[in-house]
Parts: sequence; structure tokens; C-alpha cells
Amino acid sequence: MSIHMGINQDKKLLYIRAKGVLNEDDINDLHAQLLEKREMIHCDKALIDFYSSAMTVKEVPIQRIIALARELKASPLLPEGAKIAFAIRGGLGKSLIYIYALIRGGELQTRQFSTMSQAMIWLEISEIDILPFVS
Repeated sequence: MSIHMGINQDKKLLYIRAKGVLNEDDINDLHAQLLEKREMIHCDKALIDFYSSAMTVKEVPIQRIIALARELKASPLLPEGAKIAFAIRGGLGKSLIYIYALIRGGELQTRQFSTMSQAMIWLEISEIDILPFVS
């Protein structure tokens, strides 16, 4: 699995993309990347692209996701009022969003989308805005 993060400062956009099967090491890597950036910039929108990941309930490190949500709650990286779009397949995505929103709390807009294009429309961004981060 690989997980990558990028920030488009002009659009105040945090972009996270995961490929393959998500495991605890991947969440730890993402956590480290977010810690490096959390005080340097704030984003008012985020696109979490798990669309091409093959996640199952057994493999998802729920405790790490909860810890990540708590960390972001105390971080200016995604302040209250931020919009977070999850591009993810299936019911597991809804469960992850629910857990994240519950732990994160505050004024936060989260939505699940079945396609990247729907998520980008909701965030008012285009493919060009994430192109530097897509490999």
C-alpha cells in the first residue's frame, strides 16, 4: 500500500491518496506527514482519495484512525468549517467517515462520494488542482 499527501496552497486544499490495502503502518506514515505540516498551513478543504484502495473491516486500523482524528482536531491544518470529501467505495467508507466525524467533532462538513469527479465538484476544485500529487 502507498499513501501520499500533498497541499495545494493556492486552493487551501489537502489531498491524501491511498492505493492498495490500508494498514497500520500506512496510517502511521500519514500521521507523520501531517505532523510535519500541521502548524505551517491551514486548509479549508480536503480530498481523501481512498477510491482505489481495497479496504476491508478486518484490515482497517480503527484505533489509528481515531488517533489521527484527535490529532487533526487540535491542529490548524483543517480548522472548524473545513469541508472534507472522501472518495471511497462501499459501506466501509461511510463507517470511516462516521468515526472520523464523531471523534473530530466541531463544525466540520464531511461527505462520501462514489466518484472523484463528484467529490471535486462539491469541493469546487478541478483535476488540475490535484494533478501535481497524482502519480
